[in-house]
Amino acid sequence: MLAVLLGALMAMPAAAETVRFSSLEWPPCAGAALPQQGGVARAAFAAMGAELIVEFYPWSRAVELVSAPGTGFVAYLPAYASESAVFDFSVSLGQGPLGLVERRAEPIVWETIEVLGRYRIGVVQGHVNTAAFDAAERLDAAVIDSRVLDYLLARDPLLEPVEPGAVRMNARLLGSKVLFAVFRKGAEGDRWRQTLNEGLRRIDAEAMLREYLTRDWSR
Repeated sequence: MLAVLLGALMAMPAAAETVRFSSLEWPPCAGAALPQQGGVARAAFAAMGAELIVEFYPWSRAVELVSAPGTGFVAYLPAYASESAVFDFSVSLGQGPLGLVERRAEPIVWETIEVLGRYRIGVVQGHVNTAAFDAAERLDAAVIDSRVLDYLLARDPLLEPVEPGAVRMNARLLGSKVLFAVFRKGAEGDRWRQTLNEGLRRIDAEAMLREYLTRDWSR
């Protein structure tokens, strides 16, 4: 009987380790109501036998939960790279086209960043849902990921006051920005960062992100 019991226990799969990330509402890249919460990172951790749990907060709170020890959160995502003495960055989760949303009737023509200094350009901190509305009503343009703009115009009720076709992406992008997961420095953060990095090498993250973000959000 003991041998049978031990054999049964050995056959049972070990419970997957769990790791907690914080994130912000930034659809379609991230959001509590989206079908794939942290999809690329989740797939990468799954490839390593771990389970990712993502909780959503305002952006400043999402960062604070990772920077402060003892919260149970080891990383936040998605984020662009920056200089930091507190955080370490994963390898790339994918890339996003960053540009300007502008009024279609008053397009901005520019060749260099210096030219943009003559315009009122908004950068929304903490939440993106007002970017297209601001560009339509109060600003010359606003900085936004083009895929985020497509999603907001198709799905966000806050943008219903914007006439169809009133705003669009400027013809020239500011650049293609790489997205990362951001880990608190230290032994735990470094362990999970290396786990994610190895998992990302085992999956086709770019293809997953491209397939997910290029869907028709109007349906």
